[in-house]
Amino acid sequence: TDSPTYAETLKSYGFEVLILPRPDNEYETYANAMLVNNTVWVPVFEQANDEAALEIYRKAGLNVIPVETIELSNDGLGSIHCIVFSYPEVPFQALLQQLGATEL
Repeated sequence: TDSPTYAETLKSYGFEVLILPRPDNEYETYANAMLVNNTVWVPVFEQANDEAALEIYRKAGLNVIPVETIELSNDGLGSIHCIVFSYPEVPFQALLQQLGATEL
């Protein structure tokens, strides 16, 4: 998490908590990542804190894949975790473009 308030709550339930840095803009967060098995896709924003955030995930023993999500995050469309769980609704073509993907 990047929220001290959440950290305290999670610790009270017995979780080990790692604090991520905060990016510069309001809707940006490195916590909006997607974890599948031992791999995590982490949003990055072409900022100084990107590498520090990625290193926290690496030190947790995860395979890290950075994904630039500046436009999605700052347009209020969410980021990796939000989009995977379909909140908020994102135009499919915009998602493909941001991820550098093509439809098969």
